[in-house]
Amino acid sequence: VAAGGVICDQADNWVFGYNWYLGNCTPFEAKLWGILDGLLILLNKRYKKATIQTDNADVAKALTDKEMEDSGVTIPRRVERIRRFEGQWKIRVVSRETNIIADCLAKICLAWKTSL
Repeated sequence: VAAGGVICDQADNWVFGYNWYLGNCTPFEAKLWGILDGLLILLNKRYKKATIQTDNADVAKALTDKEMEDSGVTIPRRVERIRRFEGQWKIRVVSRETNIIADCLAKICLAWKTSL
């Protein structure tokens, strides 16, 4: 499995993309890793405000559900801590078609078994 993401500006212009070969994990976990990686990249570049888009409603729910903070699932807890203490981050569910570039980046990573 691989994770991928795209960072766009306010006018939806491509700024950069990223991907990461994860190995064995669930697609749900891959989506979470992709979001966490994107947040960490944005923080590293000193961005403090963004809208996170995902085509998976379960992932969005896991990232906004307060009960997940107390669960044993690490990635949603890390994302929630970043969202709470490191800026203004919104989460929005979008159609699969809207998220096609991020999915393509992840699939490229699968073919090469390497990260960009």
